[in-house]
Amino acid sequence: MTREDWLLNAAQGLGEMHSLPLPLLRVSCGFPSRKATGRVKAIGECWPVSRCEDGIPQIFISPLLCEPCTPSGVLPTLLHELIHAVDDCKSGHRGNFAKLAKSCGLVGKMTATEAGIELIERLNVLSNALGPYPHAPVNPTGLKKQSTRMLKLVCGSCGAIVRASRKILEDPGAPLCACNSEPMQEG
Repeated sequence: MTREDWLLNAAQGLGEMHSLPLPLLRVSCGFPSRKATGRVKAIGECWPVSRCEDGIPQIFISPLLCEPCTPSGVLPTLLHELIHAVDDCKSGHRGNFAKLAKSCGLVGKMTATEAGIELIERLNVLSNALGPYPHAPVNPTGLKKQSTRMLKLVCGSCGAIVRASRKILEDPGAPLCACNSEPMQEG
């Protein structure tokens, strides 16, 4: 079973468990729209119908998560995002969303819900039926931020080397070699 199949089966199981009227949706593992950093900001995200060209809401579960049944693991995060999908993201983390989240057993701040004790027990039953989550966590620590990529420029006559950004090459143009005033070439 693929990770996406597991997540979709889990979504169906959670929908049945909580009598949620789930729309047709897509569920996958991927970084939410914010940059992936060592610090977890968003561990799940739901895109509403209005933002999806084919009209099918899409849910993303962070690849940083690998444990299905911890209080803020894969299944509680998926349940949180499913509630957004049911509401088509109209209530944010208030109103209908908050009411549904609490009735399903999610606790804590509505922007960062966790599974309560009773919900974890029910999620363990679902997790056992689904089998292990087919995913190994991603460890983004130590990633360096990409700096400006400098291009190597060489003088065709004397072999002098300089580095410049693509923007400099486009406007005002390639720099001239200091020894012979010829335009430098990428190389």
